[in-house]
Amino acid sequence: MNQKTNSLLLICSLLLTACQESSQSQVAESSDPEQITTQPELDEASLPPGFTDAPPPPPTSNTLVLSGGKLVLDGKTIIDSVVVISDGLIKGWGKRGDVAMPNDSIGKDLRGKWLLPVTGLQMDQTAAIDILDAAPTPGLIPAGQVRGTNVVLPVSSD
Repeated sequence: MNQKTNSLLLICSLLLTACQESSQSQVAESSDPEQITTQPELDEASLPPGFTDAPPPPPTSNTLVLSGGKLVLDGKTIIDSVVVISDGLIKGWGKRGDVAMPNDSIGKDLRGKWLLPVTGLQMDQTAAIDILDAAPTPGLIPAGQVRGTNVVLPVSSD
């Protein structure tokens, strides 16, 4: 080997030795118990639910709120309507914001749907409402029938 190669090997060897000593002193410094910081323990109750957690219990309310649909009543259309059904009986209807809704009610989003009461709406009347995907054609869709993509369903709180 020539002189340059020997010098270069010596310099590399010294640099590697210096790096090794430096990293060992950093490890020694960081292993000082007073210097080590620990992660706080996680409270499992504060974590979001995971895939392995049990599902929440089903709703227990007897009140169903149909909201967002277009309610056709007496030839007039109420846009963004709300119909409140409790124990299978109609308890209220109208435009969103004008109808009182219980906090424990179960909501059903009917945006884009049309609601047609089968026998009109009256307080404490049995709930029978047809729900359509498209604007109704008067007299062509009998209650409980299917026409094209329009599905007509009676609604209950079940």
